[in-house]
Amino acid sequence: MATEVRKLDFRAIEEPHRLVHVYAIEAVKAHHENRPEDALQTLEAMEINNLDVMTRLRRLVSQPERQI
Repeated sequence: MATEVRKLDFRAIEEPHRLVHVYAIEAVKAHHENRPEDALQTLEAMEINNLDVMTRLRRLVSQPERQI
């Protein structure tokens, strides 16, 4: 049961982690296309998702392993 909960918690990280990469690529693209406002907006979205991933990871690693 505890392992299943950890798997679910880990899976919850997948989407925000994917979005970190999507927004990073978009930010660089906007920067290269001389669209600084778009670059800043996508960097902000990237950082929001990055913080979400980091929060979830901290929670995940701080969960004690329970033996059943």
